Amino acid sequence: MERRKIKLIKKQFQYKYSILITLIGAFIFLLFIIPTYYIINSNYNLFINTGIQMAPEVVEALEAEKRLIVYGFFFIFSICSILLFIVSITFTHKIAGPVFALERSITKLLNGNLQDTMSLRKSDDLQELEQVYERVREHLLKKEHTELQTLTDLKKSPDVNSKLTALIKEKEERLAHL
Repeated sequence: MERRKIKLIKKQFQYKYSILITLIGAFIFLLFIIPTYYIINSNYNLFINTGIQMAPEVVEALEAEKRLIVYGFFFIFSICSILLFIVSITFTHKIAGPVFALERSITKLLNGNLQDTMSLRKSDDLQELEQVYERVREHLLKKEHTELQTLTDLKKSPDVNSKLTALIKEKEERLAHL
């Protein structure tokens, strides 16, 4: 089966979990960056205070280097967040696709179409949904054939009224237990 070209199949679901994963990744990144920045900043302030007395040109170089590190952290943080979001969209796509296919197939079942099967791509997660759907579809198809056979037999029967009453009573008892 061909690859899906559209990566956002169930936008709300995919955005929700991609943003959540990105926020968790950003939080973990910040847990690393904040202490690292604190240590680097403390050391640079020490060097800058010492450098003011020894060589003012060193202070300028240290401040420029400190700005470069801050911008570097911000750049890396931004790139990592964007990449994590894109990767999250790709991974949620493997779940959203099967859910979308299941919804579409169930809608067809509800509209009386028992012929169409559900097929997922090999790379999709939740492959077991396809098997469960097929069991339900086959069960409904078998039930339709059984009911048709029962009605055909009933039509041929000389005692149609009593058999029909028995079938109605049986259905009522099954529905009463639901």
